[in-house]
Amino acid sequence: MSAFVRRWSLDEIEKLKAMAGKYSREKIAAELERGPSAIAVKAHQLRISLRWKGLSDRTAARRSPAVNDA
Repeated sequence: MSAFVRRWSLDEIEKLKAMAGKYSREKIAAELERGPSAIAVKAHQLRISLRWKGLSDRTAARRSPAVNDA
């Protein structure tokens, strides 16, 4: 059984670079119409980090100023 391999276009690579670190692997995969694993493999080949660089909800809560309702 032979799997069909679709080549990456320069446009797709640019979108991947632009979205990496800002969106989840699943969201990037949906945008590029590829599987999450394909996104991870290509990012690794290009040495692009997919790690989200934003703040987690927990960290954001610690950094936001306290609000007093009293």
